[in-house]
Amino acid sequence: MLAVVVPDLSRALGVTAGWMLLTLVLGAVLIGGIPSRTQAIRAELTSRPDRVFPAGFIVFFGLLAVASIPLFVAMVLEHPLVFAVGAVVTLPTVALWGVLLVVGGCFGVLAVGDWLVGRVGYESPSPWSSLVVGTLVIGSSQLVPVLGAVVLLGVATIGTGAVVRRRLGPDGRDESLTATDDEPVSAPTVSSATDDGSAVKWEGDSDPERDSSE
Repeated sequence: MLAVVVPDLSRALGVTAGWMLLTLVLGAVLIGGIPSRTQAIRAELTSRPDRVFPAGFIVFFGLLAVASIPLFVAMVLEHPLVFAVGAVVTLPTVALWGVLLVVGGCFGVLAVGDWLVGRVGYESPSPWSSLVVGTLVIGSSQLVPVLGAVVLLGVATIGTGAVVRRRLGPDGRDESLTATDDEPVSAPTVSSATDDGSAVKWEGDSDPERDSSE
């Protein structure tokens, strides 16, 4: 029995450790490289969980359907040309699905970490603490064979839904009107009022009298 259980346990621990390391590294890249977009996706996951899951489900599992249909047709027809066309469609689709599994899963881990840290009492959790807590919790679930796969797919689904909604959804903002990662949009500042309190001028507005005199 030990000869059977120990290899399985060591394999599960190795897969879990590898997944956790990948998630931590990718999460650090997202938080440090594109902080504003990462924060926007975190806000999407927090404010609209009922909308991100359906969007993620359609995209995430829709890609699996797109990848599997050509393979099914090729197996039925058994024609070399059909196999070639099916491979052209399937391989990029599977690659995109894998990217969504990793990236969407990372954002889903952040969402789980935000929720868990928020339950402790922190209203605005740090993305770093959410990343660590979410990775530990989701990584622990991977030690359970069936439960781990279901949890990972669910986390990747909600993360994918948030990414899709921020990029393509009706609630997504025009990036030209929002702050970029390097140049945040500053709020307008108000200059001091005149002596009689009759006028307040926004900095950056042109002065009509000065323009006419020039």
